Amino acid sequence: MEGQSQQDYIVEAIRNKILSGELEDHFRLTELGICQEYGVPRAAVKNALRILCERGYLYSLPRSGNYVKPIDYKEILDNFQFRMIVEPECLLIAYPNLTTVDIERIKENCRKMEYGGFLDYVIAELDNHSLFPERSNNQMLKRALAMSADVISRITWRGLEFHKLNSRPVESIEEWKEIAYHLENHQPHMASKCFLQHIMNSSTVFYETGLRVPPDSE
Repeated sequence: MEGQSQQDYIVEAIRNKILSGELEDHFRLTELGICQEYGVPRAAVKNALRILCERGYLYSLPRSGNYVKPIDYKEILDNFQFRMIVEPECLLIAYPNLTTVDIERIKENCRKMEYGGFLDYVIAELDNHSLFPERSNNQMLKRALAMSADVISRITWRGLEFHKLNSRPVESIEEWKEIAYHLENHQPHMASKCFLQHIMNSSTVFYETGLRVPPDSE
């Protein structure tokens, strides 16, 4: 909890449990239970739960409590559409700030995606997506794309692992290698086009497979 307020610590802890799938959809969270688990005062817990509701991780029912909010089918589709519009432009904004170390980071993530396990693949893929918001120096982009990445994380860990359903991992790795190639050769607009194609291809997989969306999410 060092460097964080008690409220922020609780927000981050619960958020991580939701993203990892440890807390399933509609799981009930109680203020007393969180106080006992983390040893923090009720006021901090109450504020943390309010923030998580505002950010869309939880929903609240009067005289009942707070519950993990499911991601519905439309929200996933909206997220892909948002990323198609924003992420390629974010790459162009970030490009002047990219270094050889950043490009090597993409290449190293490609190696992890290619030779590591499924967990390594997912972490490396998400890290690649996080690079351009980091280097954009635009706080609004960082916040918006961080929320978008959370949706992707929840899709993955809720058992909707589309990477396991088809040949998408191999295609995705090749797309990231091409993005890195164009960045390394000072071709940001080509890299941006490849990035758009990468997101569109992932979106197509979702449309075709439905990502095993549970019935109550349709």
